[in-house]
Amino acid sequence: MKTLTLTSRFQDNTTSVENEFIDHYMAKANGEYVKVYLLLLRHLNQPSIPLSVSMLADILDNTEKDIVRALNYWAKIGLITITCDANNCICGIALEHVAALTEASTATDTPSVLEPSTLEPSALNPSSAKSASRRAPSQSAKQSQEELKQILFITE
Repeated sequence: MKTLTLTSRFQDNTTSVENEFIDHYMAKANGEYVKVYLLLLRHLNQPSIPLSVSMLADILDNTEKDIVRALNYWAKIGLITITCDANNCICGIALEHVAALTEASTATDTPSVLEPSTLEPSALNPSSAKSASRRAPSQSAKQSQEELKQILFITE
């Protein structure tokens, strides 16, 4: 089979995706989750444009619940950190450095876990997130839970 040669004739107005994300996270994630992450990266370069869960849902033609499910997935993996305001509404998302996470997970095989039930479409309860991170399920239970979530997502 012939090898492909990729060239780019443009470099303006681009969004950079770390190779570590592609190599270690993208293939394992649901395609809709990857779209949400890429859209977050896209808007990271334009902080002047307002962004909300409902706007993400509109852009991707998904429900707010789907967007929150994707955000929860990336938070569970450790690629994003979600912050809430006094009303427990999502008010900030911080994207973490992917390469640093990959190195840290290699050093310790126990990633921090955020239970899926802790995120609501417009709210996150910080006290539930703290208690959820204390009770990390076993690796096989996490994998079974993730598979069940994907089956439910496909069924929806």
